[in-house]
Amino acid sequence: RKPFTLMKSLGLFDQPLLGNVRAKYLAKMEKARTPPTPPAGGPTLKAWWKFEEAGPPWIDAVNSLAIVDDSFAPGAETSLSPGKVNNGLRLTPPNRASVNCQMNYPGDAALAWDTGFTFTWWMRLHGDTNDSFAIWWNGLTTDGNWAETCYFASNSHFGQWDIECSDANYNTLLAWQPNVVLPIDEWFFIRWSYDKAAGKFIYQFNNGADQFSTDSATITPTAGKAYIDIVMTDGATSGGPYLDVDELNYYKGVLSDDDATALWNAGAGKTYP
Repeated sequence: RKPFTLMKSLGLFDQPLLGNVRAKYLAKMEKARTPPTPPAGGPTLKAWWKFEEAGPPWIDAVNSLAIVDDSFAPGAETSLSPGKVNNGLRLTPPNRASVNCQMNYPGDAALAWDTGFTFTWWMRLHGDTNDSFAIWWNGLTTDGNWAETCYFASNSHFGQWDIECSDANYNTLLAWQPNVVLPIDEWFFIRWSYDKAAGKFIYQFNNGADQFSTDSATITPTAGKAYIDIVMTDGATSGGPYLDVDELNYYKGVLSDDDATALWNAGAGKTYP
């Protein structure tokens, strides 16, 4: 018989000294069974849109936050399409129209941040490079007034990203244009973070090296809630080009390189959970 079982059967744990041994043994076993506590200040997953359902709305798998179709032609400019992992969201605007998917307007506290934030998503471009795409994080105070705004956008075409945060009066707090080379007609992975401790934006394409913004700024948000816009503008006049988005998620805090690599998943992508 195992020593622990034998000692128990003989009643030896009733003795004070061996009782302490038993307590330490059980505490060790309990510690082994308990999942480790994430470090303070680490990233917390707040939303993950899988785009599996034929929305709108599209519901995130973490906090049930809804993306709704607020486009110029609801029902005609958003559709379900083959995604990076299973299904995805297709944006097909005609003639320079925009598709705005406002999420839980006028905002949700789950999307507020303090030490930083991270978005990751997969996307695929179809057609010419005159199309524009953006993800907007729109911060609001708890009483509904404008607070900070942060956006990740193509600069009139997919040859350059514009990344910026501004205050409630539209004064630029931090702005940057990372180096960009984007493929057409194939999926790619993007990670976008703001790290308050470093005062820097972080941009990662696929599983490449991190790029850090040239300038830095310590942004202390006043927003107690926020909503998200996903916007696409067709730069052509035919209405032919479109864009696919999949596995969009949002973290409160800065995602580590290891976590980003896990989401990249050797180029295969990952869904939730």
